[in-house]
Amino acid sequence: MNMFRAVVFFLAYFGHATSACPALCKCYSRRSEVVCNEVPLTEFPSVGLPENTTTLTIQFTNITSISEEDLKAIPKLKELHLFSNHLKNLSSHLLRGVPHLTTLDLTGNKLRHLPADVFSHAPLQILVLKNNLIEKAEASWLPDNSNLTWLDVSGNRLTNVPADFLKKIPHLENLDLSHNHLEKLSAGSLDPLTKLDRLNLRNNKLENLNASLLHSTRNLTYLFLSRNKLSRVPQNIFQELTQLKHLSLDDNQLSSIPSGLLNHLNALEDEGLDLTANPWMCDGKIEYLFGWLQKNQKKAFLPETIICSGPQSLKSRSVMSLKETDKVECADVSTMTSFPVDGLPPDTTVLSIWSTQISSIEASHLNAVPFLNRLQLYANKLDKLPSNLLQNASRLNSLDLTGNELGHLPPGVFNQKSLRNLVLKNNHIEQADAGWFADNNSLIWLDLSGNRLSDIPTALLQKLKHLEHLDLSDNNLQDLQPDALKNLHHLDILNLARNKLTTLPPTAFSHNPNLLRLFLQENLLRELPPSLFSGLQRLQMLLLNQNRLQHIPEGLLDGRNSSFQLILATNPWLCDGKIQYLWRWLNEHTQNVFYLEEVTCNRPEELKDRQVVSLTESELGLVR
Repeated sequence: MNMFRAVVFFLAYFGHATSACPALCKCYSRRSEVVCNEVPLTEFPSVGLPENTTTLTIQFTNITSISEEDLKAIPKLKELHLFSNHLKNLSSHLLRGVPHLTTLDLTGNKLRHLPADVFSHAPLQILVLKNNLIEKAEASWLPDNSNLTWLDVSGNRLTNVPADFLKKIPHLENLDLSHNHLEKLSAGSLDPLTKLDRLNLRNNKLENLNASLLHSTRNLTYLFLSRNKLSRVPQNIFQELTQLKHLSLDDNQLSSIPSGLLNHLNALEDEGLDLTANPWMCDGKIEYLFGWLQKNQKKAFLPETIICSGPQSLKSRSVMSLKETDKVECADVSTMTSFPVDGLPPDTTVLSIWSTQISSIEASHLNAVPFLNRLQLYANKLDKLPSNLLQNASRLNSLDLTGNELGHLPPGVFNQKSLRNLVLKNNHIEQADAGWFADNNSLIWLDLSGNRLSDIPTALLQKLKHLEHLDLSDNNLQDLQPDALKNLHHLDILNLARNKLTTLPPTAFSHNPNLLRLFLQENLLRELPPSLFSGLQRLQMLLLNQNRLQHIPEGLLDGRNSSFQLILATNPWLCDGKIQYLWRWLNEHTQNVFYLEEVTCNRPEELKDRQVVSLTESELGLVR
């Protein structure tokens, strides 16, 4: 009898659970979840939905509308995910029948106009309207004093956000308005958002910001203003943001920032301020930024890539490399054709000659300045150097030859033990020669970026055993020899960006345990060896963006510390079963990835442009 009752109970309970499921969908009774994924649905699957459903996912279907009546069949619903369908219409009072709904995701549909009260009646906390066609945000969508803490309206066609709309969401903690057409935000519009923690205004058309715009958002910790058209920023706009950890102002039209702008940002994390890709004018107005960077270099993201756009004599110079105390300076002297030996003070320690017509220099020229410590010959017409150039410059520590016309350099040209910093950036050098340096050299910084190198000789690098910074970016390097970096045990920054590297040997970095920053972006890398980074326990930053990576091997990113930062954007990721390792790592380390939203699937077609981190287990084939 007991056995009979057990069988009856089993059939009554489990038989009902398995049979009550819409055609073409999958029901998971244990977690009260229904998934309708990539199926030929044209209407909302009301028939057969288990009444106790708490999570419903419908994605990649041909459904064009959803109504209040459709949702009445599942009154216990808490999460509704309607990703990448063809929704054009939502009914007014849509959520009246789902009083427990807290999450609604409508990403990637064709919504343009939404009716009044469409998001009323439910205690919504998370609302995602990303990647639709919405041109105007309406206050009438929402109830007064909405419970929303997360609102994502990115990837639409908004030109402004009405203050009365924002007034209805006083509990908001995350607001994403990125990838729209916003031209301005009115003064006071953000004042109701006193709990706001994260504000994303990236990739809009903002040309200026009201000085008081952020004065009430004192709890902000993340602020994204990159890829706008900002040409100026009000001096006191950030003065209340004492908790701000990350601020991105990159890729705007900033030529300077006002004095004091960054003084109140005491909570900025290391590398928390991004000012790259702006047309900085390195005149008197750059003084505040220069001073701030000198004191707060660790707070800036890639500070060495904050570059002068003008004047012409300083174009392409890093702001960080500017000097306050150059003692002798010959700049923009277009009539100067020979080295200015006559009249040089014999006690000169720093000599800078920029943007002249000088085409040659001799060792004898430096006899006039026996105490010379730093020599900068930037953007002249130098096309050759003598092999004995530095024979009498026994105190020379730094030599900068950026932006000349140097091609072939003779052996012994840099054979001076005192030399520690050498910059040969933006010349015409096609071949680097180990003969340039003595075996007992003291070089710690070598910049060969912006030349025409197709390889870097192992013999040259083996001589540079004290090297800490090596920049080979913007060349034509096609491969890296397995033992090329073997002797560089002190190396902490290696820049191989913007070359033509297609592969890297598994042992490429095996002998560089002190490496902190590794730049591999904008190459042609298709795959990476699983053990490539295994010995780099101190690595803090890795850039792999804009390559041709489709997958990364299992374990590649394991063992990274909590401060590790990674950029993987703009690779053609193939989102099949092999993407599983990357997907899991991204979900577990979202705080470590810059531009996470740009790590998107390239294939298969049905997942194209989806964020890898947003994929579901069923889409990856992990649910059987």
